[in-house]
Amino acid sequence: MASSDCVVIPPFVEGGLPIPPKDECFVCKKTGVNLQRCSKCRTFPYCSKECQAGDWKEHKKICLAYIQQGALDYTATSKGMKGRSKKGRDNLRSRGDVIRDLGATARRHNGDTFTMACWHAMNLVQDIGKAKTHFLAVTLSRNPNATNPRALHSLVDAAVLPFAVLEEKFSGAALLAQDASSGSHREIPMTPLDMLRANERERIRDDGALGAVLVTCVELGPKEKAKSVEQAVRDTMCPTYHPLGLFGVHQRSVAAMPAIVFEERFWKLCLRNALDGYAWALQRHPLPAGYE
Repeated sequence: MASSDCVVIPPFVEGGLPIPPKDECFVCKKTGVNLQRCSKCRTFPYCSKECQAGDWKEHKKICLAYIQQGALDYTATSKGMKGRSKKGRDNLRSRGDVIRDLGATARRHNGDTFTMACWHAMNLVQDIGKAKTHFLAVTLSRNPNATNPRALHSLVDAAVLPFAVLEEKFSGAALLAQDASSGSHREIPMTPLDMLRANERERIRDDGALGAVLVTCVELGPKEKAKSVEQAVRDTMCPTYHPLGLFGVHQRSVAAMPAIVFEERFWKLCLRNALDGYAWALQRHPLPAGYE
């Protein structure tokens, strides 16, 4: 986890960041001159080195946020996909849109649907240690006309994958963070597996959990649905990762269920129904009244 003196700028800013002027120097407001933009974020315009240097003390506090926002405004969501900037094009879907919607689905389903899916798909009742070596990957398609907040996405597929997939994907990766006191950037180790281990320690210490398990969600476009779950995880540029707590109450509940629910075709059917806005069940039963 980031230390207390380090502010990690989130990779998604709701509503986007303010757009600086295009035709005038950000500092002195001079127009009609050859403007140069910040070489890092490529966003803020300056008429001279003096103006840029004078603004750096303030600009360095937000430069990283603009770098990240620029990446999120881009429409390519997978390796090999051609994309372009979404700026000014409301009909395009960007990486930021994908992350926002996957986050909304996670908030609705982490506490029940995805937790149950992990217990069943990994058969954690028999071997809870599998959560230390494997994760659940779920590929989804966005339902553009969804009105039910629990049905923003439909299931494409799901699979239990070894941590080696993420270790290869994030080999040498670190989260670029900004120091709150100096505004300088520095790298800190923060892969999904780092997040999981930190979350597990906190849950065991503070909540009495048995451990934690990792879920990753990937949104696929219409032409990507033929991808295997593993290939989708390897290719995606905008997944979401959710460490979920493993508790005794879940263990006892799942242990009381018939063995058939651990078969892949059955837990996937339950997962599909739940993501479509129904209860976790083999048949489409409505959720209890008032359930969110």
